[in-house]
Amino acid sequence: MLTLLFIFRLKCNERVLHNEEIRVLRKQVKINDDYRKEIARQQAEIH
Repeated sequence: MLTLLFIFRLKCNERVLHNEEIRVLRKQVKINDDYRKEIARQQAEIH
């Protein structure tokens, strides 16, 4: 019984870590998109 509980807790921890990783990745993608939009805007101003 104790091992099942331990495995369950490990799985929960994995899920929390996974969710955190996804959040960080989404944030990085958003920053990259904002960066690309800003470059495009600046290039449009130049031309």
